[in-house]
Amino acid sequence: MADKQRKRSRKKIEEKEVDENTADDLISKPLKPFLSVCMMVRDEEKNLPRILKSINDMGVVDEIVILDTGSKDRTIEIARRFGAKVTVPENVEEYFEDTEFGRKINFSKARNASIGLASGVWLLLVDADEELIGDGPGLKSFLKKLTGDFDAVSIQFIDIQGGKSQVKFPPPRIFKNGRIHYKGIVHNSPYGFNEPVAFFKDLEVRHYGFDLAPEKQKEKRDRTLGLLLRRLKDDPTDFGAYFYLAQVYGQEDNFDRCIEYCVKYIRNKDQIPRFNPSIYFTLVQACIANENPTMADKWLAEALKELPQDLDIAMALIDYGVWQKKAHVVTAACEKFILAFDEMIKNPLSCSSRFVYNFNDYSLVKALFHLGMIRLDQGTRLMGKLEEVFKNVEEDVADAIKSDIKNHIKNFTKVDWIQIDGERI
Repeated sequence: MADKQRKRSRKKIEEKEVDENTADDLISKPLKPFLSVCMMVRDEEKNLPRILKSINDMGVVDEIVILDTGSKDRTIEIARRFGAKVTVPENVEEYFEDTEFGRKINFSKARNASIGLASGVWLLLVDADEELIGDGPGLKSFLKKLTGDFDAVSIQFIDIQGGKSQVKFPPPRIFKNGRIHYKGIVHNSPYGFNEPVAFFKDLEVRHYGFDLAPEKQKEKRDRTLGLLLRRLKDDPTDFGAYFYLAQVYGQEDNFDRCIEYCVKYIRNKDQIPRFNPSIYFTLVQACIANENPTMADKWLAEALKELPQDLDIAMALIDYGVWQKKAHVVTAACEKFILAFDEMIKNPLSCSSRFVYNFNDYSLVKALFHLGMIRLDQGTRLMGKLEEVFKNVEEDVADAIKSDIKNHIKNFTKVDWIQIDGERI
């Protein structure tokens, strides 16, 4: 009787996807988790239900492991209600660093500790202020089919502010267990995995961390600034911190300091493993704010020489051309931007290792508007010139061209939405 039960148990196991476990192993021990979600949290009772519900709704996550770094609210209670395994370190203070704005969390140390709690074959890393949207079963199937050469998978990241998408790019968020660790006490980056990474297009992480009231935004910037300065104090050769310092000072409208750190970052680019050319966009914006066209022109020339087809650099060139009222510059820049935008749609992994500012519909609207208005103005002036030249050609030639123009206008139906004083143009 016992032999028959054992055979039935073995048959059921063999009918399932066994992952890395054998049927004999599974009789004596539970199936090894395939996909784990790793999180680090503190006082996140407002955000946590959204992200945890979205994780459970995927239907394919085997475990959720959370490192709590000292919550005083209902964070732990909520996490456990959603089935998460919560760990509170014995000495929470060891995860914090002294900064000029007080003691702040060492993000990489806490994140690495949360990774150490997971037992899954694959790890999906998310934060409390995020939400997962997409095809969970499709993700699991995708991961199972990946060859052994791939250690990481990128998914689409979308920053949401005011209910609208502001920034979009595909960072790696899913890693093989044992192939990932983070560096940097703030704005930490993943290391240890092989590149290139794979891309799963049917899952996105929506980020709400910048959708804050002004006072909360200021509080977050101060925390980030303090930790970045601490990064440089601990390691003066941590040149990657310059990129984020430039962003913080730009957000604070301290454009002199923003420019200073942009230039420092660029001058040390040969020593930065993942140099981000989007720094040129920040730098040009700061030069425009400081009304320094000479400096803006200088850095744009360098950027275009090295990366002529970059999306953010093209937008920097658009803003510079509009500011200087140089229609030919704006035209060329808009054409570059539209081509780069289309390329990123076709090849999302072209920017997987860095932050991109202008891969969004607002920037595309800006490029299309400026290019369309310039072309419309050029067309209007050319039609005026054409009318003058009609006087110098035979009447039948002029009439034929006028007829062609009328037919062209009649067939021009893609701008029905444009009206002036209630009349369609």
